[in-house]
Amino acid sequence: MIGGDASHAWVAVWCPALGWVEFDATNNLMPPDEHIALAWGRDYGDVSPTTAIVGGAGAHQVEVAVSVEPIAA
Repeated sequence: MIGGDASHAWVAVWCPALGWVEFDATNNLMPPDEHIALAWGRDYGDVSPTTAIVGGAGAHQVEVAVSVEPIAA
């Protein structure tokens, strides 16, 4: 799955007959239970995971990795 160890967004729309209907265009599927929503927003600005100011010379690269583990109830 694309983005399996990273974060990405998917769309959700309200359908009166069905309730919330979600679609992950990155992976061309309707999100299963493995998709975990951490935030809801209208666009990236509403839900960006971090904010930062980077200073200095040289190249910079951001890497993201996400691991999920169940916890005991």
